[in-house]
Amino acid sequence: GESTGVFVSTDRGDSWKQMDNVKGLLNVHLKAVAGMPGDEKILLAAAPRQLYKSVDGGLLWKPAAMKLIVEEAASAPKVIKTVKGRRVLTRAASKPVEKLKSIRPSEFFGLYTIRSGTKDVVLAATDLGLFKSFDAGERWTLADLPGALGVTGLFVAPNSDGRLFARAANGLYFSNDFGDHWAKYNFP
Repeated sequence: GESTGVFVSTDRGDSWKQMDNVKGLLNVHLKAVAGMPGDEKILLAAAPRQLYKSVDGGLLWKPAAMKLIVEEAASAPKVIKTVKGRRVLTRAASKPVEKLKSIRPSEFFGLYTIRSGTKDVVLAATDLGLFKSFDAGERWTLADLPGALGVTGLFVAPNSDGRLFARAANGLYFSNDFGDHWAKYNFP
């Protein structure tokens, strides 16, 4: 049967108990829940169109905005005059600037957490693509899956060796470095 609420297991899924006094998820249908491997109190949950976060082990949930990290291009140096055959610059070239842009996927297909070395990584499979976060969902980057638009599923190798498969509308993608680099996976 189907039940509502948040359930917890303390024996690796052999038995489950409904949590009492959960706040912030009234009438919310969750599609996925993921916990941070390095901090059992931090949980992320995805409803069809909204991400939620709990920092107290699932008792209080708050909507979480997805903020995409966007790098603005560096500016070129500006030349004002030539002195004794040399150009004098008024401003040196700047480094790329990191800005945050709010995004709102219209569909979450899954949330996944992995441990890469000492870092916890959150992956969100959405209609806009596969997003990665290294700070428990505060900021996100879009994974570069060449030619893929939406990502509908993810397989994480059970031995945590960095192998990932992402399912997109146009095929499968493979990463062997915890999602830093992706390549289309071609079947024979």
